[in-house]
Amino acid sequence: MENDKNSYPVTDHAYWSRRWQSKETQWQNKTVHYFLEKHQQELFGDGKHRKVFIPFCGKSVDMKWFAELGFKVVGVEVCDLPIKSFFEDNSIAYTVEKNDFPSTCTVYKSIDESICIYNCDFFDFTPEAEGQFDFIWDRGGLSATEPDNRTKYIDLILTLMSPDSMYLLETFEYDSRHHPGPPYNLPVESVHELFGKYCKICRKDEKEFLENARIGFCQKLDYCRICFYAIQLK
Repeated sequence: MENDKNSYPVTDHAYWSRRWQSKETQWQNKTVHYFLEKHQQELFGDGKHRKVFIPFCGKSVDMKWFAELGFKVVGVEVCDLPIKSFFEDNSIAYTVEKNDFPSTCTVYKSIDESICIYNCDFFDFTPEAEGQFDFIWDRGGLSATEPDNRTKYIDLILTLMSPDSMYLLETFEYDSRHHPGPPYNLPVESVHELFGKYCKICRKDEKEFLENARIGFCQKLDYCRICFYAIQLK
């Protein structure tokens, strides 16, 4: 049976490809994420050139924004269509090569190598590919991951964090009786349950989300807020 739009597993590559091909990608922002811009000076204002990892990156304009701040940007995306679109839409010249880490996959790189996107399954990505990162920007990866796979997801994220790194996480909070997910409800208690053993957790911001009714699941809810966390290893 074909997956319904509101019941896709994050590992269903064929499903994601169909969504990209049919342009059913309402999760994609056309502008840099609100929380990144709002907290830019506090988080990235020291001027140091660092490395950021973006799981499930799609064609996010956040990648170009980070690169323009001086970051080395590494993304992972299972579908090749949004990767090509990202470079072409932003008029960024790029190369395409095969790579043996994390597994045999295709890697797309800007000519200046400031942006590198691995076309592979997130769960196949390992530190052997690019080492560890100073920042991880997780706008939709954990929120789209089924609860049964969250521990596996977080275990991989932890291996990609350098000792002083910061994991920036967006979550959704809503009454899950009205929508089973995805994106899945991740209240603050769940965030602490998932990360509290290993990490220090700072809830930095939140914003009401129901005005984004173009995203279909919002229409089922009485309330929905997006929350922004900065998480660091203890």
